[in-house]
Amino acid sequence: MKRAAVTRNCPILNEKGSCEGCTRTLTDRTGRQLPVVCNKDSKEILNTDILYMQDRLDEMKNISCGLVILHDEDAQQTLDALSGIKPRGNITRGLYYRGIL
Repeated sequence: MKRAAVTRNCPILNEKGSCEGCTRTLTDRTGRQLPVVCNKDSKEILNTDILYMQDRLDEMKNISCGLVILHDEDAQQTLDALSGIKPRGNITRGLYYRGIL
């Protein structure tokens, strides 16, 4: 599950002035390409790393329910995520520990 930020204003539209030629990506300060998912009322800027907390569930306090949002996972990645299998590649927990999620 990749997660970053949800906004009403499109940062790409604000920068370019139109949606023409939009690549649906932003480049962060480290040079990573962040995917941007456009919906009618909001834009979601996805992290390049996967949020993974399955092995740290005991650290998640005061949570009575959860939600898994999958964006671009294939069938095997979806099965792995729903089964609690740690994903390959880079994972992140930073936003959770900073209290943003």
